[in-house]
Amino acid sequence: MKPYLDIGFLLCVLIRSPGRVAAWEQARRFALPWPVNWFQRLQLENALKRGGQRNDPGAQHGMREWRRYLAEMVFAPDEPSWNEAWQLAARWNQETPEPPTLYLLLHPALAVASGASHFLSFDPRSRHYARSKGLTLLPTRL
Repeated sequence: MKPYLDIGFLLCVLIRSPGRVAAWEQARRFALPWPVNWFQRLQLENALKRGGQRNDPGAQHGMREWRRYLAEMVFAPDEPSWNEAWQLAARWNQETPEPPTLYLLLHPALAVASGASHFLSFDPRSRHYARSKGLTLLPTRL
């Protein structure tokens, strides 16, 4: 079993938010380390850094947690097939009358390309694409 945590889910794991308890409950189903690719890492660090620059204490705490979790190997690098992910995201983009923002297509595509079995997300828009490729969604219901 291999999880893929989308950006919103990752943020919930790291910052104090209403979804934090639910995120941890779902993520703990999987053995450590949890895989993260460079897109997840860049998007996460960018969001936390921007929040930290606005003196958001949640973002500052999240960045500290992120660094600590990386050092403790809670998260480990994972490299999916980028070509496969881009092609899948591009196909979904063409097939969808009103496509969502790029990252809502790319995260499920990266999950598929990385061989994930589970897609952890609180966003129904990206969950739709992950489900269409047979990934198990967590939480099971929103």
